[in-house]
Amino acid sequence: MNADPQLPEEIRKAVKNGLLSRLPLSFLPFTNQQIHEWDYLFDYERRYLLRTLAYLDGLDPTSFSTLFHGLREIENRMGLPHSPFSTRASTLESSSWLARSPYYQAWRSEVQNVFAQIERGSEQQSGGEKPINRAIILILAAKLPLAPPTVWGHWKGTGSEFTLELPPNANSREVLFGNPSAPSSLSAMLRGRSKPTDNDVWFIDAGNELGSMVPDFSETGGATPIALSFERLKILREGFLERINAIQKDLAGADAVYEHLRKLSLDAWCPPEIASQPPVREFLRNLFLSGNGSPVFGNSFVEWAASEAMRRARPSVLVARFGTRLRPKPFTSVAVFENQERANPLPAVEDLEGSALDAQVLAYYTGLAAWRYPEYRARTVILCLAEALPRAFLAAPKGFPLEVGSGPLSANRLNAALVEWLRVGAET
Repeated sequence: MNADPQLPEEIRKAVKNGLLSRLPLSFLPFTNQQIHEWDYLFDYERRYLLRTLAYLDGLDPTSFSTLFHGLREIENRMGLPHSPFSTRASTLESSSWLARSPYYQAWRSEVQNVFAQIERGSEQQSGGEKPINRAIILILAAKLPLAPPTVWGHWKGTGSEFTLELPPNANSREVLFGNPSAPSSLSAMLRGRSKPTDNDVWFIDAGNELGSMVPDFSETGGATPIALSFERLKILREGFLERINAIQKDLAGADAVYEHLRKLSLDAWCPPEIASQPPVREFLRNLFLSGNGSPVFGNSFVEWAASEAMRRARPSVLVARFGTRLRPKPFTSVAVFENQERANPLPAVEDLEGSALDAQVLAYYTGLAAWRYPEYRARTVILCLAEALPRAFLAAPKGFPLEVGSGPLSANRLNAALVEWLRVGAET
């Protein structure tokens, strides 16, 4: 492989030194794909890839051989190289071939072990990521029929439930974020904090309600937050569904369709703010190709997009709002991601009860996804709000400037604590 001259020096040096030819075969799909997609990686992914390649390229031959010895032995027992296995990029055929091997679990375990060793070594070498304060805000839409005694039942033992004082007929989401122009609002703090970085603030919505909450960073010279709306992405989602449903019933056919969708220009399907941000556009492409229901169900979209955002971008602020979905129509199939509106002329009906169950579970899964990563374990506040209820849930680390007791808590106090937490965290 010849490295693109536009790639960073660390990558070009590693390629020139023959690093790729020395890696185990099952490491190549990930590595080659990351290098090939450099222009579409988020800041965190780029830093991680550079650290990883620099660390591996700097290992002496004995340490390099020791690191990959166990993995090479498993690959030999699996029969690699094998004709369906692609080293250029991850494919369904390659993944299926690996999964059918009797050594698959051993291979997965060893890959995780090798990555853990690389991460420890590369962090020691580079100093790792700077720890910062973070916040994840999970919102359940007002239309959802939620039972106050059980709405946060999945979170038991991870934090504290409390009563949130709200003005009459107020929406907890709107009260928390406040007027974006008010100096004390959460939106104003995000807009005015020092050195806002790319990919650092995400708003993900099952509907189209968070748009008014997204702060404008243009005046401060910072990067605009990433805002993803399930409703606003309707044309993009339907374009994917139409082509995915054309897949023939074999892995080769699926790979052919997926390869077509990987190369297809999405600009005509995307809202302008997405088309103008190639990493975000490609993030959505990969999300809709991952077979997780995100093109069909708004709450699945929110949970998977939030989980992938944390995995790939490590934002310091993520706001995810769960909403409603439509009831599947008779004689249609969501199992194959069929477009319900086109498949059946009956009017669409919202499934409010099912949506409420989905939202409560998937909001909790979003929190679990965050706790997988060390960046989110020690210095992250998770706040759960139900727009129509005066009940909220808070999981906060030591040092958060607010203790939740048995009595009611005003939205202003909660807002002030979040603002202080994120402002101090951005300055340390």
